Amino acid sequence: MSSISRARLLTITFISAGIIVLLAACAATGPPTGDPNTGLSLRYYLPANKPLNYHFSNTVNQYLEVMGQSMDTDLNTDYEIQVNSEGLKKNRHQLRVTINDMKMDINSTQGNFSPDVSAISGKSFTMALSPVGREMALSGAESLTYKLGPAGDRSIASDFEGFFPDLSERPVKIGDTWTTWDTLHITDSASDIRMIMNHQHKLEGVETINGRECVRIASQITGIMDGQGFQQGTPLEFSGNIQGADTWFFDYREGVFVKSISESTTDANIDAGGMSIPLTLKIQAESSLRE
Repeated sequence: MSSISRARLLTITFISAGIIVLLAACAATGPPTGDPNTGLSLRYYLPANKPLNYHFSNTVNQYLEVMGQSMDTDLNTDYEIQVNSEGLKKNRHQLRVTINDMKMDINSTQGNFSPDVSAISGKSFTMALSPVGREMALSGAESLTYKLGPAGDRSIASDFEGFFPDLSERPVKIGDTWTTWDTLHITDSASDIRMIMNHQHKLEGVETINGRECVRIASQITGIMDGQGFQQGTPLEFSGNIQGADTWFFDYREGVFVKSISESTTDANIDAGGMSIPLTLKIQAESSLRE
Protein backbone atom coordinates (compact mmCIF):
# COMPACT_ATOMS: atom_id res chain seq x y z
CA MET A 1 0.00 0.00 0.00
CA SER A 2 1.39 3.43 -0.91
CA SER A 3 2.06 6.08 1.69
CA ILE A 4 -0.75 8.16 0.15
CA SER A 5 -3.22 5.26 0.48
CA ARG A 6 -2.15 4.69 4.06
CA ALA A 7 -2.58 8.37 4.83
CA ARG A 8 -6.07 8.37 3.29
CA LEU A 9 -7.02 5.25 5.24
CA LEU A 10 -5.80 6.76 8.50
CA THR A 11 -7.64 9.99 7.77
CA ILE A 12 -10.90 8.12 7.06
CA THR A 13 -10.43 6.05 10.21
CA PHE A 14 -9.89 9.12 12.38
CA ILE A 15 -12.86 10.93 10.79
CA SER A 16 -15.11 7.88 11.33
CA ALA A 17 -13.99 7.63 14.95
CA GLY A 18 -14.63 11.34 15.40
CA ILE A 19 -18.15 11.00 14.02
CA ILE A 20 -18.89 8.08 16.38
CA VAL A 21 -17.61 10.07 19.38
CA LEU A 22 -19.62 13.12 18.32
CA LEU A 23 -22.83 11.10 17.90
CA ALA A 24 -22.31 9.46 21.28
CA ALA A 25 -21.78 12.85 22.90
CA CYS A 26 -24.93 14.23 21.27
CA ALA A 27 -26.95 11.21 22.40
CA ALA A 28 -25.69 11.61 25.95
CA THR A 29 -26.74 15.24 26.23
CA GLY A 30 -30.39 14.62 25.42
CA PRO A 31 -32.77 14.68 22.48
CA PRO A 32 -32.54 17.30 19.73
CA THR A 33 -35.27 19.82 20.47
CA GLY A 34 -35.32 22.87 18.19
CA ASP A 35 -37.63 25.74 19.06
CA PRO A 36 -41.42 25.84 19.72
CA ASN A 37 -41.83 28.73 17.28
CA THR A 38 -39.85 27.23 14.41
CA GLY A 39 -40.10 23.48 14.96
CA LEU A 40 -39.51 20.92 17.72
CA SER A 41 -38.40 17.33 17.35
CA LEU A 42 -40.30 15.83 20.30
CA ARG A 43 -38.87 12.54 21.57
CA TYR A 44 -38.90 10.54 24.80
CA TYR A 45 -35.46 10.53 26.36
CA LEU A 46 -35.32 8.08 29.26
CA PRO A 47 -31.75 7.49 30.44
CA ALA A 48 -31.08 4.16 32.11
CA ASN A 49 -31.36 3.90 35.88
CA LYS A 50 -32.93 7.34 36.33
CA PRO A 51 -36.40 6.43 37.68
CA LEU A 52 -39.48 8.59 37.22
CA ASN A 53 -42.34 8.49 39.74
CA TYR A 54 -45.93 9.15 38.69
CA HIS A 55 -49.32 9.45 40.37
CA PHE A 56 -52.11 8.14 38.15
CA SER A 57 -55.83 8.36 39.00
CA ASN A 58 -58.75 7.06 36.98
CA THR A 59 -62.48 7.52 37.68
CA VAL A 60 -65.13 5.65 35.69
CA ASN A 61 -68.79 6.60 36.13
CA GLN A 62 -71.03 3.93 34.62
CA TYR A 63 -74.74 4.54 34.01
CA LEU A 64 -77.00 1.83 32.65
CA GLU A 65 -80.72 1.14 32.70
CA VAL A 66 -82.22 -2.35 32.82
CA MET A 67 -86.00 -2.67 32.40
CA GLY A 68 -86.52 0.88 33.64
CA GLN A 69 -84.22 0.47 36.64
CA SER A 70 -81.11 2.62 36.92
CA MET A 71 -77.86 0.90 37.91
CA ASP A 72 -75.09 3.44 38.49
CA THR A 73 -71.52 2.57 39.45
CA ASP A 74 -68.48 4.71 40.22
CA LEU A 75 -65.05 3.07 40.09
CA ASN A 76 -62.08 5.07 41.44
CA THR A 77 -58.51 3.83 41.00
CA ASP A 78 -55.29 5.41 42.26
CA TYR A 79 -51.76 4.31 41.37
CA GLU A 80 -48.33 5.35 42.55
CA ILE A 81 -45.88 3.97 40.00
CA GLN A 82 -42.18 4.10 39.23
CA VAL A 83 -40.87 3.93 35.66
CA ASN A 84 -37.26 2.86 35.28
CA SER A 85 -35.49 2.59 31.93
CA GLU A 86 -33.16 -0.35 31.47
CA GLY A 87 -31.69 1.15 28.30
CA LEU A 88 -32.40 1.04 24.57
CA LYS A 89 -32.87 -2.10 22.52
CA LYS A 90 -33.73 -1.96 18.82
CA ASN A 91 -34.50 1.77 19.28
CA ARG A 92 -37.06 1.03 22.00
CA HIS A 93 -36.83 2.15 25.62
CA GLN A 94 -36.95 -0.98 27.75
CA LEU A 95 -39.00 0.08 30.77
CA ARG A 96 -39.72 -1.61 34.07
CA VAL A 97 -42.94 -0.27 35.62
CA THR A 98 -43.36 -0.93 39.35
CA ILE A 99 -46.70 -0.47 41.13
CA ASN A 100 -45.56 1.14 44.37
CA ASP A 101 -49.14 1.47 45.61
CA MET A 102 -52.65 0.88 44.31
CA LYS A 103 -56.08 1.70 45.76
CA MET A 104 -59.56 1.10 44.41
CA ASP A 105 -63.08 1.96 45.58
CA ILE A 106 -66.40 1.03 43.97
CA ASN A 107 -69.64 2.81 44.84
CA SER A 108 -72.88 1.59 43.30
CA THR A 109 -76.62 1.30 43.80
CA GLN A 110 -75.92 -2.32 44.78
CA GLY A 111 -73.51 -1.28 47.57
CA ASN A 112 -69.97 -0.07 48.14
CA PHE A 113 -66.79 -2.09 48.42
CA SER A 114 -63.03 -1.89 47.93
CA PRO A 115 -61.49 -4.78 45.98
CA ASP A 116 -58.41 -6.32 47.55
CA VAL A 117 -55.55 -5.06 45.35
CA SER A 118 -52.83 -5.38 47.98
CA ALA A 119 -51.13 -8.24 46.13
CA ILE A 120 -50.41 -5.91 43.18
CA SER A 121 -48.45 -3.35 45.22
CA GLY A 122 -44.73 -3.89 44.79
CA LYS A 123 -45.16 -5.91 41.57
CA SER A 124 -43.59 -4.95 38.23
CA PHE A 125 -44.08 -5.49 34.52
CA THR A 126 -42.04 -4.51 31.48
CA MET A 127 -42.88 -2.31 28.51
CA ALA A 128 -41.12 -1.36 25.29
CA LEU A 129 -41.66 2.33 24.46
CA SER A 130 -40.81 3.87 21.10
CA PRO A 131 -39.13 7.32 21.03
CA VAL A 132 -42.50 8.85 20.04
CA GLY A 133 -44.46 7.11 22.83
CA ARG A 134 -45.90 3.93 21.36
CA GLU A 135 -46.37 1.30 24.08
CA MET A 136 -45.49 -2.21 22.93
CA ALA A 137 -44.86 -5.63 24.43
CA LEU A 138 -46.36 -5.15 27.91
CA SER A 139 -45.01 -8.28 29.55
CA GLY A 140 -46.27 -9.36 32.96
CA ALA A 141 -49.09 -6.78 33.21
CA GLU A 142 -51.81 -9.27 32.20
CA SER A 143 -50.94 -11.47 35.19
CA LEU A 144 -51.47 -8.61 37.66
CA THR A 145 -55.16 -9.12 38.40
CA TYR A 146 -57.75 -8.40 41.10
CA LYS A 147 -61.29 -9.55 41.86
CA LEU A 148 -63.94 -7.19 40.52
CA GLY A 149 -67.08 -8.60 42.10
CA PRO A 150 -69.37 -10.57 39.75
CA ALA A 151 -67.18 -9.60 36.77
CA GLY A 152 -64.44 -11.84 38.14
CA ASP A 153 -60.72 -11.21 37.62
CA ARG A 154 -59.56 -8.06 35.85
CA SER A 155 -56.03 -7.18 34.74
CA ILE A 156 -54.35 -3.79 35.19
CA ALA A 157 -52.91 -3.99 31.64
CA SER A 158 -55.56 -1.75 30.02
CA ASP A 159 -54.70 1.07 32.45
CA PHE A 160 -51.22 1.29 30.93
CA GLU A 161 -51.75 0.53 27.24
CA GLY A 162 -52.04 4.26 26.53
CA PHE A 163 -50.23 5.75 29.53
CA PHE A 164 -47.62 7.72 27.56
CA PRO A 165 -49.02 10.30 25.10
CA ASP A 166 -47.96 9.86 21.48
CA LEU A 167 -45.64 12.48 20.00
CA SER A 168 -45.45 13.65 16.41
CA GLU A 169 -43.18 11.76 14.01
CA ARG A 170 -42.20 15.05 12.33
CA PRO A 171 -41.00 18.34 13.85
CA VAL A 172 -43.87 20.55 15.03
CA LYS A 173 -44.25 24.17 16.08
CA ILE A 174 -46.94 26.10 17.92
CA GLY A 175 -50.22 25.71 16.03
CA ASP A 176 -49.24 22.46 14.28
CA THR A 177 -51.38 19.31 14.51
CA TRP A 178 -50.87 15.55 14.16
CA THR A 179 -52.95 12.39 14.47
CA THR A 180 -52.38 9.19 16.46
CA TRP A 181 -54.39 6.07 17.38
CA ASP A 182 -54.72 4.04 20.58
CA THR A 183 -56.40 0.68 21.18
CA LEU A 184 -57.28 -0.41 24.71
CA HIS A 185 -58.40 -3.92 25.67
CA ILE A 186 -60.52 -4.25 28.83
CA THR A 187 -60.96 -7.89 29.77
CA ASP A 188 -62.31 -9.76 32.77
CA SER A 189 -63.92 -13.12 33.39
CA ALA A 190 -67.26 -11.91 31.96
CA SER A 191 -66.35 -9.64 29.03
CA ASP A 192 -63.79 -8.64 26.42
CA ILE A 193 -64.12 -5.01 25.33
CA ARG A 194 -62.04 -3.02 22.85
CA MET A 195 -61.81 0.78 22.64
CA ILE A 196 -60.25 2.25 19.48
CA MET A 197 -59.50 5.97 19.78
CA ASN A 198 -58.34 8.62 17.33
CA HIS A 199 -56.40 11.55 18.84
CA GLN A 200 -56.17 14.87 17.01
CA HIS A 201 -53.30 16.70 18.75
CA LYS A 202 -52.46 20.40 18.59
CA LEU A 203 -49.36 22.06 20.05
CA GLU A 204 -50.93 25.11 21.70
CA GLY A 205 -47.98 26.75 23.46
CA VAL A 206 -45.37 26.59 26.19
CA GLU A 207 -46.11 26.42 29.93
CA THR A 208 -44.03 25.90 33.06
CA ILE A 209 -45.14 22.92 35.18
CA ASN A 210 -43.28 22.31 38.47
CA GLY A 211 -40.30 24.26 37.21
CA ARG A 212 -40.16 22.38 33.89
CA GLU A 213 -40.57 24.17 30.57
CA CYS A 214 -43.20 22.11 28.76
CA VAL A 215 -45.15 22.22 25.56
CA ARG A 216 -48.91 22.23 26.15
CA ILE A 217 -50.79 19.93 23.79
CA ALA A 218 -54.58 19.70 23.45
CA SER A 219 -56.10 16.54 21.99
CA GLN A 220 -59.59 15.87 20.70
CA ILE A 221 -60.62 12.22 21.03
CA THR A 222 -63.11 10.26 18.95
CA GLY A 223 -63.52 6.51 18.66
CA ILE A 224 -65.59 3.38 18.96
CA MET A 225 -66.17 0.68 21.56
CA ASP A 226 -67.08 -2.91 20.77
CA GLY A 227 -66.89 -6.29 22.45
CA GLN A 228 -68.60 -9.40 23.73
CA GLY A 229 -69.41 -10.99 27.06
CA PHE A 230 -71.65 -13.32 29.06
CA GLN A 231 -73.84 -12.64 32.07
CA GLN A 232 -75.54 -15.60 33.74
CA GLY A 233 -75.42 -17.50 30.45
CA THR A 234 -76.78 -14.61 28.37
CA PRO A 235 -74.52 -13.44 25.50
CA LEU A 236 -73.72 -9.72 25.51
CA GLU A 237 -72.74 -7.52 22.55
CA PHE A 238 -71.26 -4.06 23.23
CA SER A 239 -71.17 -1.17 20.76
CA GLY A 240 -70.71 2.55 21.25
CA ASN A 241 -69.09 5.85 20.30
CA ILE A 242 -66.39 7.73 22.22
CA GLN A 243 -65.78 11.47 22.47
CA GLY A 244 -63.37 13.31 24.73
CA ALA A 245 -60.57 15.78 25.26
CA ASP A 246 -57.10 15.63 26.73
CA THR A 247 -54.58 18.30 27.74
CA TRP A 248 -51.03 17.16 28.38
CA PHE A 249 -47.61 18.59 29.07
CA PHE A 250 -44.24 17.36 27.82
CA ASP A 251 -40.81 18.61 28.93
CA TYR A 252 -39.35 18.97 25.45
CA ARG A 253 -35.83 19.74 26.68
CA GLU A 254 -35.55 16.64 28.87
CA GLY A 255 -37.85 14.39 26.83
CA VAL A 256 -40.12 13.60 29.79
CA PHE A 257 -43.91 13.26 30.04
CA VAL A 258 -44.98 15.55 32.91
CA LYS A 259 -48.77 15.72 33.21
CA SER A 260 -52.09 14.94 31.53
CA ILE A 261 -55.76 15.58 32.29
CA SER A 262 -58.42 13.84 30.21
CA GLU A 263 -62.18 13.37 30.07
CA SER A 264 -64.23 11.18 27.76
CA THR A 265 -67.79 9.97 27.35
CA THR A 266 -68.87 6.72 25.72
CA ASP A 267 -72.52 6.39 24.67
CA ALA A 268 -73.11 2.71 24.09
CA ASN A 269 -75.61 -0.09 23.90
CA ILE A 270 -75.54 -3.63 25.27
CA ASP A 271 -77.48 -6.25 23.33
CA ALA A 272 -78.35 -8.88 25.95
CA GLY A 273 -80.00 -11.74 24.10
CA GLY A 274 -82.17 -9.35 22.08
CA MET A 275 -82.82 -6.88 24.92
CA SER A 276 -81.29 -3.44 24.43
CA ILE A 277 -79.59 -1.87 27.46
CA PRO A 278 -78.36 1.75 27.16
CA LEU A 279 -74.94 2.35 28.71
CA THR A 280 -72.99 5.56 29.35
CA LEU A 281 -69.40 5.67 30.56
CA LYS A 282 -67.82 8.90 31.76
CA ILE A 283 -64.07 8.59 32.35
CA GLN A 284 -61.78 11.12 34.01
CA ALA A 285 -58.05 10.43 34.25
CA GLU A 286 -55.07 12.40 35.50
CA SER A 287 -51.36 11.56 35.51
CA SER A 288 -48.60 13.69 37.02
CA LEU A 289 -44.88 13.36 37.51
CA ARG A 290 -43.79 13.33 41.17
CA GLU A 291 -40.74 15.58 41.52
